[in-house]
Amino acid sequence: MKKIITNPIAIAVALVITLYLYFIFKSMTDVIEGPYPFNSSINLPENDTAFGGLFHLPYINDSLPYYKYRKIEDSLKKVKDILEYENKSISSGRSIGFFGVSEIQNSSQIFSTTIRKEDTLSKLMQDSITNYFTEAMHLNKTDSLAREKKVDEIMWRLNVHTNKFNDSVREISAKSYYLSLKGYRLDYQTKFFVQNGTFNLAYVKWDKVVKRTYDSTRVGHYERKAIPVRYTTTEQTVLIPVSKNIYDGIYTGIIILGYLMIFITAYLFIGYPIQVLISISKGKAFSKENISRFNTMSVALFTYAVVTTIAPFIIHFFFRKLIPSDFQLTSFGRELYSNLSLYFACVAVFAIGIAFKRGFKLQHEQDLTV
Repeated sequence: MKKIITNPIAIAVALVITLYLYFIFKSMTDVIEGPYPFNSSINLPENDTAFGGLFHLPYINDSLPYYKYRKIEDSLKKVKDILEYENKSISSGRSIGFFGVSEIQNSSQIFSTTIRKEDTLSKLMQDSITNYFTEAMHLNKTDSLAREKKVDEIMWRLNVHTNKFNDSVREISAKSYYLSLKGYRLDYQTKFFVQNGTFNLAYVKWDKVVKRTYDSTRVGHYERKAIPVRYTTTEQTVLIPVSKNIYDGIYTGIIILGYLMIFITAYLFIGYPIQVLISISKGKAFSKENISRFNTMSVALFTYAVVTTIAPFIIHFFFRKLIPSDFQLTSFGRELYSNLSLYFACVAVFAIGIAFKRGFKLQHEQDLTV
């Protein structure tokens, strides 16, 4: 216990790190847990076309014959698929850390009924399903069940074929191109949606507060506004529209930079340690070369850690007028915490370098004494 108390530097370092992690974990818990205003009432615009069907709840009369019910249900499902595809902004591309590029295929072509009518095999299957259900109305129960089993088999084949057909359409469909900036989130009540090629947000406007004896309720409604950027809800990424030439240029640049970083990383953090081990095996551990290698590795780690920590905020500064304030960038504390391992590794490598430098000095003094 006495030895522990007589190490004030170690105690100070441990205390600082413990307090830092405590505040980081506390801030993350606060974000995850709320606060959420459960005592709120929002009037949903279910029939308002200004929100592109974002809140629409369709109704199907369940007393209809099954084949008619299924046909209406399939039509509504196609509409829902288009809306979800547009609003989720499912993209592909390439990124390096916070920054990247993305492309999104045009849903109007992917789900186009005109294109699908040209697919003769799908049309034959759909016609067979309709005919089976029509004829089943005039059959006995046993034959009707057999027909339904046959229909299920055809529908399974139709789904398989449809998936393959969708893939082929995606290959030839038009695409939109974007810069992608990760780490942005929306308030849980704010919804992003696409309508007629425009990007929009549905946000809550609070109208009044209904006060009662023991509690109160905020009452509000949704309004919409157009924004100049797109948003991927699943990846929490803001997408800024660009031309294909800009997309291709940045895409190529990211690939080149990625391979360059792989080369530098392998050179510094695999090549250098191997050289240090070789020099140790030859009895030349405390050399100027090894000291220089550790210094270079620590500087490289520190530089990379700092760049990855502040890069989102630097890039946001240049696009701050384009990105609406509704999108909240991740906090500096979160970025710092996510790169904490890099800073620890930097300190560790720097400390080893100091130890080697001290060993070199002691070795040099011993040589002079001898």
